[in-house]
Amino acid sequence: MLEFEKEYVCCSCKHTFVEKADFEQGYVIQKPIKCPAVERCNSVKFTCLSDSGNFKTIEIMINC
Repeated sequence: MLEFEKEYVCCSCKHTFVEKADFEQGYVIQKPIKCPAVERCNSVKFTCLSDSGNFKTIEIMINC
């Protein structure tokens, strides 16, 4: 199973947002650097709302 996104909430302005996994980085989800809120909060403290994350199961079939 691959984790493909996590939902975070800003501890300062309570803005919620989703960070998605990067395919080119091996499905790594980067931790947020600063709050992406339009109000320019610029906070660097977040709580992960989806600790278990969202997962997808990928089946790989090999033709022999």
